[in-house]
Amino acid sequence: MNYNDTLLESIMNIPNTLIYAVDSSYRYTSFSNQYIQSIQRDYDVTPTMGMNILDVVKTTEHKRRLKKNLNFALNNEYHIDYEVNNSSVVEIKYSPIKQNNQIIGVIAIKNVVINNYSKWFQHFSDIKIFESITNIINSGVVLVDPNQPDMPLVFVNDTFVKMTGYSKEEAIGKNARFLQGDLLDQTPIKNLKKAIKEHKSCELELKNFTKDGTPFYNLLNIAPLFDDEGKLLYYIGIQFDITNSIEYRKVSTIKRLAEGLTHEINTAMSPIKGHMEMLQYDIEAIDDEQTKEYMLDSLRSIQKSKKIIEDISNSLHYFCSTSKTNDQQITILETLELAIKEFQEKIETNTINLQLQIPDDIKIDGEKEAIVHLWMILLDNAIDAVNENDATKNITISVKKIDKKIEIVFQDNANGIHPDIQEDIFKALTKNKEYGGIGIGLFVAKAIVENNNGTITFKTSTTGTKFIVCLETSL
Repeated sequence: MNYNDTLLESIMNIPNTLIYAVDSSYRYTSFSNQYIQSIQRDYDVTPTMGMNILDVVKTTEHKRRLKKNLNFALNNEYHIDYEVNNSSVVEIKYSPIKQNNQIIGVIAIKNVVINNYSKWFQHFSDIKIFESITNIINSGVVLVDPNQPDMPLVFVNDTFVKMTGYSKEEAIGKNARFLQGDLLDQTPIKNLKKAIKEHKSCELELKNFTKDGTPFYNLLNIAPLFDDEGKLLYYIGIQFDITNSIEYRKVSTIKRLAEGLTHEINTAMSPIKGHMEMLQYDIEAIDDEQTKEYMLDSLRSIQKSKKIIEDISNSLHYFCSTSKTNDQQITILETLELAIKEFQEKIETNTINLQLQIPDDIKIDGEKEAIVHLWMILLDNAIDAVNENDATKNITISVKKIDKKIEIVFQDNANGIHPDIQEDIFKALTKNKEYGGIGIGLFVAKAIVENNNGTITFKTSTTGTKFIVCLETSL
């Protein structure tokens, strides 16, 4: 055995360390004996060379997370993740394997950094041990007491302080929701509440804010801690700031590409619009009614496709806007009227009863063009929904002031949002199964709302849907 082989064997047998390697197709190329034993114990499977590691783990969520972590390394990104359960915290380091400057696989090293922590709380003095160990971890660690009213934080580590800007004294005693600012209705919170109610672990991504108001994206892992008799003692939360992770850098790249695509699409659409107007004029002059109607149907199909392309182009434009620009004081009534004007013909053609309950004196500070586009998305969405109705088609837009905020509600009497997509309704490319769509409008709407420091939520049933936008008023 040569020196390199001896060194590799020594590394593979480091106590309390699990090591494995996979190729770019996630197939095992190497693993330590301790890793084999852990997989046999946890999954009742014996890993072999060439086996796909994604076939070893059992749950869909575990497969998704593992694949994401491996892909970080395959994209030349050194990455650290943590697994949390009700007895330990395991740190996993993912590193790319290179050969001739080409990435050929990933090596993963797993270490237990906190073990059997639930037993440490039998004596309060042991919290000092817990604090010393958690301060070694380069991620925020918090403890929540579920047995107190409003489930306050009872411990935060040093990294939490650095990550959020809040001191320990400012954080302890409060519910962790203060990190969300005004974004209290984020969809992942529903999953968090469900996990807490069922005393289960979960992982979710939240948009949080530091003490000075700077937004950051927080990957939160929580797990319940029980004593030896099964009594729930605490929830432990492990927080990772993923704002600058590869996923968000990819979004920046997509935005740069989208800017170029928007310009090219708009350039190409200008002559198409002109030719369509000339074509309609020529068709109207045709004497043969059958030929005329056939060509008008074709023209209407082209106009419909043109409208979809323009919607995509507009959505790309606003997706590119990562910060508010050209803010001005704008009147909600004026922006809504501009949006309605764009759909006036569609509303009348489809015999839609549009009711407005809008005061004329409510103003906000924002980018007028973006706010108009927001209303256009929500109105277009409501029109498409009610057009599925055989009965009366009703849409109501109401605005009211609540303290220093305003609430704008778009309500329809359609059949509601399909249950299968409700959780993902604000994600890109999520299409309503009932009436189609390009699957990007509500994603852009949410981005515009959050860009204006607001929130957007919805309530839906088989008798209709409400989209509720909450924005700050202009003082």
